[in-house]
Amino acid sequence: MIVWEARLDNKYGCAVARISEREGRLVVTNEETKEILLDRLVPLAYGALLGPDVSDIAEWQELCVSVVDGVGK
Repeated sequence: MIVWEARLDNKYGCAVARISEREGRLVVTNEETKEILLDRLVPLAYGALLGPDVSDIAEWQELCVSVVDGVGK
């Protein structure tokens, strides 16, 4: 189940899917080439029953931006 999604630069997809009560999988994909740029386990505070915690989202966004920024270098 996807608990959070975002798009960066109209090219990169970011998503966190729940894999257990307090853990998710963050995947960043280049949607043009279908290349997976990041695939990492991430915590879900409080099990994200009513949606992810703002601190989780901030961490995920930072990871996604750093991965996408590193692609162009």
